[in-house]
Amino acid sequence: MTATFALLEDWKYSGKVHKDATYDFTFEDRYIIYHITLRNKVDYIALDIITGLSSSVITKRKGELYTEASFRKLIPHILYSVKYTGDKRYLNRFADDPLKVIDSIFRVVLPGNGYSIREEQIDLSKKMYIGFTEKQAALCEAEVGTGKTLSYLVAAIVAKHHNGIKYGQNLPVTVTTSSIELQKAIVEREIPNLSKMLLDYYIIEKPLTAVLRKGKEHYFCRYRFEDFFKNIKKYPEKYKTEIEILKQIEKTCGCIDLDKYRISGTLKSRICVKGSCAGCRRMKDCAYSDFCSKMYSCSELDFQVTNHNMYLMAQKTKAEDHLPLLRESCFVVVDEAHKFKEAAEDTFGEKIGEKDIEKYVNGVKFLRSPVSDRIKYRESLEKLLKENTELFKSLRKLRHDNDIDEDRESIIKLSAIQTGRLKRMMQLIEKIEDMKINRSYGIPVTGMLLKNAITALNKGSSIVWLDTDENGILSLCCTPKDINNILREKV
Repeated sequence: MTATFALLEDWKYSGKVHKDATYDFTFEDRYIIYHITLRNKVDYIALDIITGLSSSVITKRKGELYTEASFRKLIPHILYSVKYTGDKRYLNRFADDPLKVIDSIFRVVLPGNGYSIREEQIDLSKKMYIGFTEKQAALCEAEVGTGKTLSYLVAAIVAKHHNGIKYGQNLPVTVTTSSIELQKAIVEREIPNLSKMLLDYYIIEKPLTAVLRKGKEHYFCRYRFEDFFKNIKKYPEKYKTEIEILKQIEKTCGCIDLDKYRISGTLKSRICVKGSCAGCRRMKDCAYSDFCSKMYSCSELDFQVTNHNMYLMAQKTKAEDHLPLLRESCFVVVDEAHKFKEAAEDTFGEKIGEKDIEKYVNGVKFLRSPVSDRIKYRESLEKLLKENTELFKSLRKLRHDNDIDEDRESIIKLSAIQTGRLKRMMQLIEKIEDMKINRSYGIPVTGMLLKNAITALNKGSSIVWLDTDENGILSLCCTPKDINNILREKV
């Protein structure tokens, strides 16, 4: 303070600064902030020690001077004004030196909003920025309390803006995590708070935008809702509770996110979006379809936040001939990465539950083609149910005979009898598919997923295990042994 105060006094006497200038403080060891009272107005000025140039910071009324405690409120105005004094950081900041922008955010903007300066957090953000812009896979680990979420959000924002200037790209950043709580916190709290701070300090020109992308089973399906509601209304005493809940949901039909309602997983599964929506009679007034269309067409999207499974499924299916699950993005942040490999094993693997065949049979039993043999069709359905029952009967015995694996509940090796049953089930499904009709409305009932699961389970290149859900339902699961190679190719 003493040196800069003396410098201001020297410049006052030499005529470079107004003789009535009153010293306030020095900002970033470069700018002398002073004020001049002229008539009923007070002008605050920023004097650049390096260039010798001055710029007007703000004009206040005579009785509204800043106090020592309130000088921090001047900082956003200083940052905006000094771009005219030769400090190029704020004139074309993202193109000139993005790492200085990161420094400014962590050393000026965040402390101006009550955050502490943490050197580990700044270093982490810069390493992430370099990983983004130099096309590297940056693997970062930080202690609890370091503030890694802010680190990668700041790095991603700066990298995205830099890419926009350098390459003309305007793609969103993808953030994938393992927990819905963290996803909601990022979209509803972290990004909006950071956006407001950066706007206040003129680092960005418009608010940051973010969307939370979840699997379709989290969203409301009008067609399935109406079908299910119509059926349970026939039994008002038995489904009294469910009817009351559905009436409340019907009143708030503008909300398509089923996680906003306190409903059981069973009820949610009956009214959520499921399977293919192709040919649905409610497509024209479908709120979920409208939500997806807006998400894909939004040109100003900054972040899409999702979970590991949906992100990996998007990578798995992006070459297929349908609308991609997620928008193409410029950078990807994998938060909670210690759970990423397990999610990949689930996504690139397959499973068949002991109730899946029963659901399939119930869905296709009335879809026999008019030209198909009725008796053969019924026999095929009965044989498929029998093979499935015998398969899971033998697996349930095997489940109790195996050691428990801490990652996968019970890793097994299928016997020749079990693989034989799977092959016969595949043949029966193919036979049923040939004899049934394909509906032109509603949700298609197809055995494609079952066939894919059976094919993968019978491959010698898969790890096979048994899993049991909270209701005691057994599933036969598998994942490729070469999951590392698949991840390298797809991600």
